[in-house]
Amino acid sequence: MYILGDLHRNIHHLRLDIERKKISNTAIFQVGDFEVGFIREKRQLEVIERLNDFLKERNLIMYVIRGNHDDPNYFKGDHFFSNLQFLPDYSVIEVEDKKILCVGGAISIDRNYRKQESDMLRENNLHPTWWEDENFVLKEDLLKEVEGIDTVITHVAPHFCKPNSLKSHTLEHYFKGDKNLKSDLAKERENMTKLFNILNKKNDVRYHFYGHYHKSEITDNLYTQHVCLAKNELYKY
Repeated sequence: MYILGDLHRNIHHLRLDIERKKISNTAIFQVGDFEVGFIREKRQLEVIERLNDFLKERNLIMYVIRGNHDDPNYFKGDHFFSNLQFLPDYSVIEVEDKKILCVGGAISIDRNYRKQESDMLRENNLHPTWWEDENFVLKEDLLKEVEGIDTVITHVAPHFCKPNSLKSHTLEHYFKGDKNLKSDLAKERENMTKLFNILNKKNDVRYHFYGHYHKSEITDNLYTQHVCLAKNELYKY
């Protein structure tokens, strides 16, 4: 089994990596920011179908969770292809003796700029590049019913995971133009921490994989190893 970092439409790189490493007969979980939905639906489906055919030739199944650079409409349970599946949030997948909880969503630090761009695109009957329901949503009732989970895949991370600071030149730039961004990002990570606190009452989560931050980082916390994947990183699990 493999875990794939943020893809950002770089399917050509993914195909080359799979061919170079001779990967076949397994599953690949993609942590979000596939960047599905940035182009017209007809063209998008053509791209998806070509990737699906490539995966099928190698007996690979790819599961994709929702990132902040993904149209949520593709993650409602009706975009399942033979070897490529876009998972609704809180999907549980059992594969290779692992029971995996998949939860997508995240806040875009450039949301104000992308919203303005999307409004302009809509006015010209073009496809938007930002969606209001991009956020990670904590669903405590669903989590309380989940048992037997040993692996979690999300797009964002709990507050204690690397990178665990809201201080950077890039963030400061966006904070100036979005007065609620800093508190919203802090709340998002607090909610992800709550997710693990709830899960740990009935589950033995040994591994957690996430993307979003475009860094290769590992955080060991209690019995769980939290692995942040860099952009396009293909990690053998």
